[in-house]
Amino acid sequence: MLDLSPEDQEYCRDMTTQLLDRTLYECEELGLDTAPVANLARLDSRRWKKLQTHPSTTLYAERNPKAAWSPMMHREDWGHPVAVVAIGVFKCSLDDMLLGLVTPDVGTQKMRSVLMGRRFETHCHHQTIVRPTPAKPFHLLTVSRFVNTQHWPYTMFVGPREKVLAFATGEVVSSSGKRVGYEIIQSVSLDQTYPRSSSLPRSQMIKARVFWEQPDGSVGIYSKLVVDVKSHLPDAVKLGNVCRAAMCLWKFVPRSIEIKKLRWCDPRVAA
Repeated sequence: MLDLSPEDQEYCRDMTTQLLDRTLYECEELGLDTAPVANLARLDSRRWKKLQTHPSTTLYAERNPKAAWSPMMHREDWGHPVAVVAIGVFKCSLDDMLLGLVTPDVGTQKMRSVLMGRRFETHCHHQTIVRPTPAKPFHLLTVSRFVNTQHWPYTMFVGPREKVLAFATGEVVSSSGKRVGYEIIQSVSLDQTYPRSSSLPRSQMIKARVFWEQPDGSVGIYSKLVVDVKSHLPDAVKLGNVCRAAMCLWKFVPRSIEIKKLRWCDPRVAA
């Protein structure tokens, strides 16, 4: 594996900016930036199908199956994208939300997987493009290559798969002047740096999340998860799996905030 070239780094920056801009647009299109509470927003039932309702979030899918495609996808890499949108709230501050999501290194990435109930990644290779600074402690852009395996019984249907992802977190100011945090994770095509293996399929995914503080002090969130599902499972099972993956965020964030505050912010633990 090679180090990322300047062209590769610029490509990852451009892809992140494009997906962030699109996600902010989708959020504004649904009126979430002006809704008093995000998970009480009313979506057009002619366009959106409600999949699940939970105390802190509601999951939706667009009725048009082609809506899962986006301009950032390389159609030669994607086969059967399945998309789920989660709109909800977290009982924490915006800074705590960013702290819970920022993933600066391989160790934090593996901790994230364990807290989400997944098997942690193997054969990880992590390269940083933008590092946090004291002025911007959550501003980060990295590329991670790793191998992911499923828990049983899904190992009977899905074997090990390689992923090459760009991870980005940070904050921006929206068109309405609101402070907005983001987490953008997406597959990137870096075949020169990470050559493909004929014996190890490479899977594709997109996680695009924007979140903001609400008048009651909670954090509203718009989260879109797109997964390329190539297994032979029934469509209902595939969609159910994507919903479960989307809901993992609500278990992960509170645990991650607690652990990172202990590990990173308490000098007795950090020592």
